[in-house]
Amino acid sequence: MRLAWRAFSNLVLGLGAVAGCADEPPEIEVQITLGHETDAMRVDPAVTEVVVEARNADGDVVAKGSAAPGGSIDLGEIVSSELLTFETRGTDGAGEVVLRGRSLAVLAGGLEGDVMPLFAQRVGAFSRPPGALTRAHVGGVAAVVGERWLLSTGGSLAIDADGVDADPGSADFYDLLAWGGAVSSVMPRRARSIVTRGTAALLIDDFGATWFDFESGDTAEVEAPEGLSFGLIVGGITVDAPDGVSFVVGSTRGVEEPGALPTRDILRVDADGVLSAASLNVSRAGATATWADGVGLVVVGGSGLEAGVEVLGEDQDLARTLPFPSDATTGAGLAAVSEGVVMRVGGVVAGGPAPTALFPLGCTAECVADVVAPEGAIAVELAGVRAFGTARGVLAIGRDELEGTRAFLVPLDRTAPVEVPLREPRRGAAVVAAPNGTLAVLGGQREDGSPALTVEGWFPP
Repeated sequence: MRLAWRAFSNLVLGLGAVAGCADEPPEIEVQITLGHETDAMRVDPAVTEVVVEARNADGDVVAKGSAAPGGSIDLGEIVSSELLTFETRGTDGAGEVVLRGRSLAVLAGGLEGDVMPLFAQRVGAFSRPPGALTRAHVGGVAAVVGERWLLSTGGSLAIDADGVDADPGSADFYDLLAWGGAVSSVMPRRARSIVTRGTAALLIDDFGATWFDFESGDTAEVEAPEGLSFGLIVGGITVDAPDGVSFVVGSTRGVEEPGALPTRDILRVDADGVLSAASLNVSRAGATATWADGVGLVVVGGSGLEAGVEVLGEDQDLARTLPFPSDATTGAGLAAVSEGVVMRVGGVVAGGPAPTALFPLGCTAECVADVVAPEGAIAVELAGVRAFGTARGVLAIGRDELEGTRAFLVPLDRTAPVEVPLREPRRGAAVVAAPNGTLAVLGGQREDGSPALTVEGWFPP
């Protein structure tokens, strides 16, 4: 196996699965690209060495090589039937990792033309991988399909590069293997909430829900489980548990969304796609939610009247309240930062930015949130926040008072949050955790009203 540094283009796109193998070890070319950030190797501090590793399904390194930027790396022969992930790291003169990239897991013998395209980017900053979406959805939702494609759909608008409007119910994809855009026909519903299983998606709108399989085109209408109304959870965020169970939490709907009345309803979707109902004890609106290992689904805020925190076990139908004071914060994000501790970031309370707060979930009596004040608050009113925990802090991505999509890294060491600027300022974008370890921002409109078609990814430092 050898490594090439030249750019690539005109890759075959599609929704077919990677498959196949060969009797002889293939001669695979790993093509590293910097996407739209062509200076990623040179910006200060410059990359002085690049390491490439191939890892098997157990995470073991089966091949490794290094060279200076522009050099050639020979990784040797590999087993063509083995499922591999390719990773690259670029270090500066002090040995610090400043550039990273990770592929999806692929069968080495099934690569198109024996080429493995690998995107590398600066860590801790947004970068734009090659290609772009065909259409930008404004105010839409995003999800991962088939552990390969980023899906963007729904919203108030869908605009192509020529400024032509399309049906927002259409689906736009970004392929994380071939690094480019693809489109699908209009789906059965304009989704406001979405749950995916393999190549299928549960599309939820104000009137019902439908399973739609992007590979086969099959559709199946879904009845709401007993005790639940789709109208009371639509617009809520989807929280995924590690074992494949998903929760659509109605109380996380933005307070400004149409019909976003306080609700207790939660839709549970098990790993096989079976739907059931669950409930909070307190009706909430504009709350935030996340999954905490060893605890379950955690819901915080959205009500100034009763307990501020509730948790729901994976197999439970009714959440239990934790003895924290009421929390009227709305629009915040929530992420697990250590065992049994979640951090609330962003959001609005009493007409101003909400402070950052830590909630120890093991507390049993007269619990109090650990408020990181005053420097811990994000300085702007950031609503609709999605929060993602990393080793150094929580990345909060939401919308400011002018509807602009903005991102802030909230450090765990209690220092002030730092804004992480997008490469293309935009409003109405959606965000999703991608299967290659990045956080991806999709869609939206630029400040001049043109569609933001490039995808922006953030690789944790």
